[in-house]
Amino acid sequence: MDSVDYDEKINVLLSDEKTYEKLATDATAKYKKQLMTILSKLRDEAKITQAQYDLLRPSGEVTPRLYATPKIHKPDNPLRPIVDYTGSIGYNTSRALADILAPIVGTSIHHVNNSQHLAQDLGEVILEKDEIFVSHDVVSLFTNTAVNQTFDIIRDRLSRDQDLKNRTRTQINICPSHLTTPYTTN
Repeated sequence: MDSVDYDEKINVLLSDEKTYEKLATDATAKYKKQLMTILSKLRDEAKITQAQYDLLRPSGEVTPRLYATPKIHKPDNPLRPIVDYTGSIGYNTSRALADILAPIVGTSIHHVNNSQHLAQDLGEVILEKDEIFVSHDVVSLFTNTAVNQTFDIIRDRLSRDQDLKNRTRTQINICPSHLTTPYTTN
């Protein structure tokens, strides 16, 4: 894609005020301080070890980087935004949370592993004469996810996870209400 077209499309994407909020200043240092407070509290309460604290503690203040890839299968090739979180203050914490959540991911009957799995499942669908197949195009999936309901689902699945205590000493308390950052939402 031509860089002028890319710049124009990324600016149009970011101008969507229902999805994105323009910040007056870079809040990374503020969020790093909040994360350090939470991690220190978890360490002091023996919910994480010193070694875990050292692993989770952010060492720098890299701001996540946004880039986008064109959806070449769609008219006008709209952009698919991707946030590169590598090296950001929440990267290590996100990795650790992903490891804790991994065993409950994909346990829903509605989960598909990849496009081949989806095609296989769809191949088994039999429509009645009064039914039609409908496909929806999701726009800005993560920014349009019902966050509180998602936390409820995660909390419920973790509470039924018999092996959770072998992965973490922390209790199930998804997103305390005092946290409101781009990294966690209440």
